[in-house]
Amino acid sequence: MTKEQAEFFPETMHLYQTMYNSSENIFLVQYFEKDNMLANEEIKIKLPKEIKLVNQKEYWLAINPNLISFEKTKYFNKDLYLMYRGQVKTIKKIFKSVVCFFETNNEVVLKVLVPEKELNLKKMTTIYFDKHALLIYDKIKNNLVVNI
Repeated sequence: MTKEQAEFFPETMHLYQTMYNSSENIFLVQYFEKDNMLANEEIKIKLPKEIKLVNQKEYWLAINPNLISFEKTKYFNKDLYLMYRGQVKTIKKIFKSVVCFFETNNEVVLKVLVPEKELNLKKMTTIYFDKHALLIYDKIKNNLVVNI
């Protein structure tokens, strides 16, 4: 396993929770083959065509807080074109990073980790998802199925 894989793609849900010291950014979702979509009451994410999961099966969707940003980066996931509008509810400084709790317009709260030097208080109304920000785990085995 490379250093990048170890830091950004934890192999199990338990490792993800340990690495990020929380259960934030984790959602129970169901896959719908007809629409190729992961969904629950709050979140709907249309997956790329090449991603196929088991129809009607439940999965854990974990969102890597290091791969969410307040600006489009060169790593922005163009396949999903996933972004949410909303507002920052809380900001906490931890070492050289800033933890922001961002509430989307449909009231989902997401944890975003931003390097202190990149924090721009004027551009905090939209969050963008970089490639591989979405980690999908098997609900029963808690193993990583795919990262998108």
